[in-house]
Amino acid sequence: MDKRRDRAPKRLKKTLKKIYHLPVLMAAFLACVLGAIWHSQYIFREQWREAVGLSRPELREILWWRTPHLLSLAAPLLFAYGVAWVLAMRGRKGVWEGIITSTFLWLAVAVASLASTGGRESQEIC
Repeated sequence: MDKRRDRAPKRLKKTLKKIYHLPVLMAAFLACVLGAIWHSQYIFREQWREAVGLSRPELREILWWRTPHLLSLAAPLLFAYGVAWVLAMRGRKGVWEGIITSTFLWLAVAVASLASTGGRESQEIC
């Protein structure tokens, strides 16, 4: 019975590939930069502000909060490590496998998000 316990981790170690941290950090950094450009005043900030229902003074106040900035750093980092972990578990490597895996994971998150909200816009909680 003890032999079975010893064999299971060895099999897992054989199938689990190494996660390369530099590409993961680069992907998370590029996602943060793309998000910052996307939500800048030059591209979609005004449309986003109107869709959420914020006034300009409220938006300026939010820009000084730490939590949204920390979340915009943490979410891409966690997603990039999630993609790297899935690739490592599947024994895959390469840019195209990463792009395909991240696309499917993004679709799964989007479908789960839509299913949990019912496709409705978020409503204020007051």
